[in-house]
Amino acid sequence: MTPYVLPPGAPTAPETVGWKLHRQVVLARAGLPVPPLVCVTAAAFRAWFDPVRADVARRLRDLGPASDGLAALAADLRARPVPDDVARAVAEAALAFGPDEPLAVRGSFTGRDGEDSADDPQAGASETLLGVTRPDLLDALVRVWASVVSAPALAYRRARGADDLGGDVAVGLQRLIVADRSFVLFTRDPRTGAREHVVAAALGLGEGIVQERVEVDHLHLDPATGRVLRERRATKAAQVVLAAGGTALAPVAPDLAAAPALSPADLARLAALGREVEAALGEGPQDVEGCFAGGALFVVQARPLLVRAEERAVFDASNVSESFPGRTRALTYAFAREFYRDVFRDALERLGVAPARLAALEPELERMVGRVHGRVFYRLDAFYALFAAHPLFALYRPHWEAAIGLERPLDPAPVDHGRLATARAVANLAWRAAQLDRDMAALGATFEAARAEALAALRPDAGARALCDAARLFARRTLRAWGPTLVNDAVLILAHGALTALLRREGLLADAPALLSDLLCGDDDLESARVVQGAVALGERLQADPALAAVLARPGLTLDDLARACPAFAAEVQAHLARFGARGPEDLKLEVPALRDRPNELLAVVRRYAREGLRLSDLRAREEATRRAAGAQAARRLSPPAQALFWPLLALVRAGSRRRERSRYWRSELYDATRRLYRAVGERLAVEGALERPDDVWDLTLDEVHGAVDGTLTAPLRGLVALRRAEADDAPASARVVALGAVAAGRFELEAGLADDGGDAATLTGLGSSAGVVRGRARVLTRAPEGELPDDAGERILVARETDPGWLYLMLASRGLVVERGSLLSHTAIAGRKFGIPTVVGVRGATAAIQDGELIEVDGGLGTVRRLEARAA
Repeated sequence: MTPYVLPPGAPTAPETVGWKLHRQVVLARAGLPVPPLVCVTAAAFRAWFDPVRADVARRLRDLGPASDGLAALAADLRARPVPDDVARAVAEAALAFGPDEPLAVRGSFTGRDGEDSADDPQAGASETLLGVTRPDLLDALVRVWASVVSAPALAYRRARGADDLGGDVAVGLQRLIVADRSFVLFTRDPRTGAREHVVAAALGLGEGIVQERVEVDHLHLDPATGRVLRERRATKAAQVVLAAGGTALAPVAPDLAAAPALSPADLARLAALGREVEAALGEGPQDVEGCFAGGALFVVQARPLLVRAEERAVFDASNVSESFPGRTRALTYAFAREFYRDVFRDALERLGVAPARLAALEPELERMVGRVHGRVFYRLDAFYALFAAHPLFALYRPHWEAAIGLERPLDPAPVDHGRLATARAVANLAWRAAQLDRDMAALGATFEAARAEALAALRPDAGARALCDAARLFARRTLRAWGPTLVNDAVLILAHGALTALLRREGLLADAPALLSDLLCGDDDLESARVVQGAVALGERLQADPALAAVLARPGLTLDDLARACPAFAAEVQAHLARFGARGPEDLKLEVPALRDRPNELLAVVRRYAREGLRLSDLRAREEATRRAAGAQAARRLSPPAQALFWPLLALVRAGSRRRERSRYWRSELYDATRRLYRAVGERLAVEGALERPDDVWDLTLDEVHGAVDGTLTAPLRGLVALRRAEADDAPASARVVALGAVAAGRFELEAGLADDGGDAATLTGLGSSAGVVRGRARVLTRAPEGELPDDAGERILVARETDPGWLYLMLASRGLVVERGSLLSHTAIAGRKFGIPTVVGVRGATAAIQDGELIEVDGGLGTVRRLEARAA
């Protein structure tokens, strides 16, 4: 072995072969598929270059990167012969390759901060030649050496403040893989730092990608599985191929033009490759170049990936779209923002986050929810920052992400709180869990008292200022005491996660995936169940009294008409509305009237339930039978040690679900009381001429309403309303929006790929949430229905993007439920289990893939939705 050449597999160092070639050798020695590589060392370069180094340095001092003199200097260098001893060593090493075998000849600058170093991973400083054969090898070697004075190399060095000749040029002689498909793989998103793989792929040799010569597919992948998160596929017209003397562009066959460059199996291999390269090099995110040839995968280069993440805000609709579907007006958003801020502050304080830490988190509390394109989103990065303040977030995080149906979690840096803080957090959470019934009862009493006082302010003689003061005091008294609801959520999510893990470990979920949802059904103490049970009971009255049913069948019947014809039944309806009338479709939108203000919709639901023959006894019997059967299966199959954990965990989940549903109904009443107060304010402002119509108040923020009344805002309200009304109604269907820089600048990345699993797929998959198999025609809804239920509601399977608690009546009138978002703890899942309706949530792209009226089959146990009339995939 000479000092000039290192054969394939020989150990290397960056000082002798540069970082580029050194990493290739490290990957090969780690077992990755790197083509055979011979390294011509920096010593060989010095033997060729040192005799003229001083003269070249002198000539460079007077030249810029774009100077004509630079080309002349490079030409002079290319005319220099290779020293004989170097030439012999290279020729001998080249015998490792066939005489006509095409080679890639790659330059690699050496030095601690040389090309592709970890501190400055720049690419392209040295030259690469493709398709070189042994007879032309020395000429190619000199051309690559001469790139020491190339314009890119000189510009690169001067930009870093380095010496013009501060590094040597090693050269790699590598078997050229005649690729049919090539790729560049970033193991992180270089723009954002997100933990996902970004792939550029094309047909032919990789030169087409890196030199931007051909059409390229762009994909974002889940790094664990290779699943496509987002993609932009190109129609391919050209590819780079090997030709005489190098490479050339060639046309793409027509049958390949529209096809993806890489198959799903290829992408899964790339996901694994990215992980393996990171592990082998131990340098963090990597920029990997490679290719496929005849089905074989090869790595031809890897360098550290420099991530310069631009300031960004991640807005995600997971879970929050249940509460605020579609376009949401300004006052609702402003109140929701206040709700999240105050409630989370109270919860974090109860969970032991120190006051100083809470104060530092105030900016995150203020931006927990955002309004983009008229839609309400979670500001996801703010949520992660707030949760990270608690020592148990690492334990809680995966269960929370699953509970809200978060498809693409963020990847924040871990926070080490220390053992003592973690122990204190565990003790505090256990104590808070033990106090939950007491704390929730106290919250209920506080809320009812504050609500009664707020509604008492709705006097005919009350002015706008008195109503605003009542609304402000009501929010302050309730929201700042609402923390126990989130403490309950934390306990519930942890217990549910532990219960799921236990059942999975014991093997019960493998052949009985619906077991957990069956165990949780049949609880009459759920507040949401009482809402529907009350309507079902009214429907039973109609079934038992044909004369009463005939009255309700009259066209255009109003509640006043009913009161005159059947006063006793009308009183029951009014009692139901008084007790449960805050619950209805989109009931957290202040601009949408509550169900108690739309009694005809309740009458329509009651008529529907009567026609369907629904009876509480039947519902309860079915639920009880399902729960008993699931409990018996668990008791029979769980080991004794597992049962010692199982039953207490199940009790925790059931109790937590009851508390959660109770607090969700309180929240509906909270928003309805707020709605009534601000609607009255709008009426006063319209009478005084500040607004054109009372409903214009919904297009103002809280600060604008209070400022106009108090005198702290002088801007004309009508102008503000006109401005809001002029906002383009172009809300995207994307589940996630990423804002780069200032949000107001409008530089948005719409990650619509989160719901792009539509198309012609015959079977869609999601999370089975309520067991049972049902077939029927789909009713596809992208927003809450208005008015009476359609006559065929009971024959249809509801397919929706998201639901909220106000959809309960339609859910119960449907044969099955299919929802794009949600989790086992979402409202849809709970409702499906409660009423024994086959339910699948988290079905990505369902409303795009399934056509209204299409025949489908829902399996709530397996979590599948079969499109029975779809074309075969």
